[in-house]
Amino acid sequence: MESRTQQSNCFLMVRADRDRTLSRKKSAGGLILYVNIKWCNPGHVTVKETICTPDIELLAVGLRPYYLPREFSHAIVVVVYIPPSANAARACDVIHSTVARLQTDHPGAFLTINGDFNHAKLPKTLTGFTQYVKCSTRENKILDMMYANVKEAPLTTT
Repeated sequence: MESRTQQSNCFLMVRADRDRTLSRKKSAGGLILYVNIKWCNPGHVTVKETICTPDIELLAVGLRPYYLPREFSHAIVVVVYIPPSANAARACDVIHSTVARLQTDHPGAFLTINGDFNHAKLPKTLTGFTQYVKCSTRENKILDMMYANVKEAPLTTT
């Protein structure tokens, strides 16, 4: 999976393009993260990891925003896509090992995991993480989720 960054007037776009051979998918695609450059200096955005398999696509990006509470050294955003045809257990193992490595390498980081999880269930895999999406995101199911390593993070707006 190849990662690229591009900057527009307001956003830095971090892409991880799908590798059709590795993912075994016929269509193009991949993951993208937009970073508001008024929130974070583009020079403080680093791709930490990209993974592309038939079971999961993952992009991990380290960020150092202009303002961050003192208890955090920086933020790491992990974006995932788990296809409907994926082996959920293998996808969860990849997420767990990637997140564990990131937490070991960056113990003071605020870490969030976002994306389309389809049928994969992460609560047992991600102990110590809170799932913030509580409402249905597709029909009567919660498929798009957001986890963070802070129990009571002010991640919602009123």
